[in-house]
Amino acid sequence: MPKLAIGGYNDNLAVYDLDVAAGTVVPLVATTPSTNASWLVPHPSAKGIWFSTSEVDPGAVRVFTVGENGGVRTNSCRCSSG
Repeated sequence: MPKLAIGGYNDNLAVYDLDVAAGTVVPLVATTPSTNASWLVPHPSAKGIWFSTSEVDPGAVRVFTVGENGGVRTNSCRCSSG
């Protein structure tokens, strides 16, 4: 089932299973620490790898992994963006 990651201007990142046929989302983990993850996108071909921006000063782009159970490993990579 596809995953849906939701961030925002806070310190949390939530992951859900996305059931397109039923039109529902099911929470997989409560929240995972992530600072201002305002833009999230999955890697186009590497399953489980996601990218996010972290709108802080200085800004950052983060790479993290999402497991099948929705567990997030947020410290995979962090690169300064400015």
